[in-house]
Amino acid sequence: MENSESALQIEPPRLMPGLRRPGPSFFLVMPPWILLFVVGLFAAGARGAEPTDSAERVVDLPPFILEETLKGPPWRLAEAPGLEILSRCPDYVSRHLGEEIARLNSILRLLIPEELQTKFSVPTVIIATTEDVGHTAVWQKMVEETIAQERKRLGVSADDASPLADGFLLRNRFLLPTFNRVRLLPNMRLWDKDEVALLFVLQEQDFEQRHFMLTPDYARFLLENRTPPLPRWYLEGTMSLYGLAEFEQNGVTIKPIDWETVLVKNELGVETKRLRELIPLNQFLGESGAARNSAGDTAAEPIPPSAQAWTAESALLIRWALDPKGAANAPALWKYVALASAGVPNEAMFQECFGLSYAEAEARLNKYLPTATRRPLSLTLEPPVRLPHFAFRDATVDEIGRLKGEWERLGVAYVKSRYPALGSEYLAQARRTLQRAFERGKHDPRLLAVMGLCECDAGNDSGARELLASAVQAQVIRPRAYYELTRIRYAEAMANAAGSSGRLTVNQTTEILRPLSTAHLQSPPLYELYELAGEVWMHSEAAQTRRNLALLDEGIRLYPHRLKLVYQAAFLNASNGFVAEANALIDRGVASTADAAVRAKFEELRSTIRAKSAP
Repeated sequence: MENSESALQIEPPRLMPGLRRPGPSFFLVMPPWILLFVVGLFAAGARGAEPTDSAERVVDLPPFILEETLKGPPWRLAEAPGLEILSRCPDYVSRHLGEEIARLNSILRLLIPEELQTKFSVPTVIIATTEDVGHTAVWQKMVEETIAQERKRLGVSADDASPLADGFLLRNRFLLPTFNRVRLLPNMRLWDKDEVALLFVLQEQDFEQRHFMLTPDYARFLLENRTPPLPRWYLEGTMSLYGLAEFEQNGVTIKPIDWETVLVKNELGVETKRLRELIPLNQFLGESGAARNSAGDTAAEPIPPSAQAWTAESALLIRWALDPKGAANAPALWKYVALASAGVPNEAMFQECFGLSYAEAEARLNKYLPTATRRPLSLTLEPPVRLPHFAFRDATVDEIGRLKGEWERLGVAYVKSRYPALGSEYLAQARRTLQRAFERGKHDPRLLAVMGLCECDAGNDSGARELLASAVQAQVIRPRAYYELTRIRYAEAMANAAGSSGRLTVNQTTEILRPLSTAHLQSPPLYELYELAGEVWMHSEAAQTRRNLALLDEGIRLYPHRLKLVYQAAFLNASNGFVAEANALIDRGVASTADAAVRAKFEELRSTIRAKSAP
């Protein structure tokens, strides 16, 4: 459900020599008043706030930002398209933070247009505070309880000061299991299926303009989670160029690309270096439409001569299309990538977009290659960036509790996945924060949705149901809320199925799926939502029309490698008499996997269709 990483970096006011990925980072690059800006998107775990010795093992925990006992300036709120900022920092600091995020995202679109990025209907939550969150009473209590639990588990006395086997040490009467200390992360990013949240602990000192930069993790996140999934060559080629990019005030400069050289002999037998030849475009782009979806599945794809050569040619093709002195045809590239994402790429598709055959394009790429390997490429926004206006005001009780509680809710999953003993404390804190807002506020549907999701995460579906129902009835923008409510209603209905043979009646089916009519219009469209609809219909007496089943067609278009969804659609089409559509889906499923068991399941369905169709 979540993860954490970095996405922003802090640099002095100078031109960056190129993107780099520090141990701790977040979403941009920032001044000294931000110790770390950790917003990287999608990585294997949170980075710490400081370097550590390789022999030292540290437990990193998300901070509790907002205990009732903390004193400080009022919480201020500002909203802009795609952003919601809750801050205890001075308004000019918070405003600068918001403006830099907006500016860099605008420049990013020079490399990755908005239509090829992951989209979120729920605004990104940014929480900024100057509090010393590492010394709160709740956090200290958690550490003490964790230590006590480990002592009890190992049967060790608090007075025992001897080293233990299996990596546990007793130091200063504290048992530290497999790590030497517990550290509270000062900045980090967490996310759910339908939302991203960022926390910044800002140390306000001498405020001055600094250089900001989006980290590669953020760009990769936007690419990898886009639906339909992007072609792999485009994803990796863009990331290769991103590693050479230097963000500037109103644009970006890309350093020359790396390209392999080979030794060749001339007529006199003398060896000279020459740039490696291109991989033919029909092999490189791949008629199979190679792509990687957001769940990490990989379709059949051509094996390049070498990963380095394949990535380099990806970067070359993209750079050539972006360069005013090359193809100067970025719209053609964006169109081609979008079409290749939705279907099988071929030369006709390429020619439709670029007006060139593969052979013609290869000739132009060969001619452009020396330029790409020797000269930087500068791209400038025209017209210049127009920054949104961030008007900060005092936040309401509802807003403070909702945004604080959302952060703490996301922290629960992060902690439970890494340090289960601490999960209950994080959950209790999130519930307290949300409940206080509920008791004192006006019951904003967004607050109800967060409360409902918190209970779902805790396994308390009965406590979540009415909260989610109220939020959905108010047309809240929160895709996961609609999915979870549908899931809960389906489980309840299946326990009391009123149709024949334990199946759902038409009325039960209609009531269960009612939220999905709104949910699939919000972003990101969740694959779980489409698969749940398929499961409900497979257990229903209700006959389905092609109009109804178009919802599954949409899901397959967005998630072409979700074979469960392909199978559900094939089964339902067959069950409702749409034999041609069912057979086409079976063909697709068989062609999409090398797993013999999965292929056999599709073929079994085909045999069933034939048997029923036989005279």
